[in-house]
Amino acid sequence: MNVLKKYYKKTFKKHGPSMKGVGWSEKSKSKKRYKTLLKVLKFNNNQKKISLLDVGCGYGELIKHFPKDVDYKYMGIDIVDEMITYAKNKFQDRKVKFSTMDVSNISKNYDFIVCNGIFTLKKNLTEKQMQEFVIKCINIFHKYSKIGFSFNVMSEIVDYKSKILFYPNLQVLSKFIKDKKVSKINIDDKSIQYENFFFIKK
Repeated sequence: MNVLKKYYKKTFKKHGPSMKGVGWSEKSKSKKRYKTLLKVLKFNNNQKKISLLDVGCGYGELIKHFPKDVDYKYMGIDIVDEMITYAKNKFQDRKVKFSTMDVSNISKNYDFIVCNGIFTLKKNLTEKQMQEFVIKCINIFHKYSKIGFSFNVMSEIVDYKSKILFYPNLQVLSKFIKDKKVSKINIDDKSIQYENFFFIKK
């Protein structure tokens, strides 16, 4: 995944802490994307305080979209050190932490895991490499989330397919998750055009 790390380091250096800096183009869609992914918190089992891991957190923008009535502890991880350094300096709060970390190094349980955007861009990686990466991450999310997890992927139903984006098969992905014997899977294909959002309850 070094090719993706180099890409995001380059975009962040060029555009700074902005939507373009983390590879997104439209600010309005990005705000809606964060709010949509956080709908996974509806699976909360009436816990007064929850812990959440934000995989591919970038510069920590997700924090701004947390529901105000949710008491939480947050950990954000990303492979781009410059993004993590910025986030640490901006969000100096005891309930918010950041770390430069690859997803494969997760070793602690969280109530919820949220993942935004790391399954959409493949650059020059092969379809097989991306499929293996997505499956690997879902296995990790399933293992280390206590209540549930959410993530987004590109939809196969598009007018045009970019060579640098990854469009997983929805049925294959859904079956893989169902085979893990989870209690609930919700898929949102309406919130943002050409994207699918997965919400999985353990």
